[in-house]
Amino acid sequence: MTTLEETLRTARRVLGGAHPDVAETENTLRDSRRALRERESLLAKYLLYAASALAIGAFVLAQRARRR
Repeated sequence: MTTLEETLRTARRVLGGAHPDVAETENTLRDSRRALRERESLLAKYLLYAASALAIGAFVLAQRARRR
């Protein structure tokens, strides 16, 4: 992300905002940000599922320990 952001700043300064390469870099940066958000969202879901599974496992173990 940092490299794309720096590249975009440099491209705008050197080539101007109307240059096709600047537009391409803007699109790439936008797509990269979207992909990163999606990946982070998916990771958060997996972490939530894992935490739920651990909580259920702890509950089951506690119930077994009570029965003994």
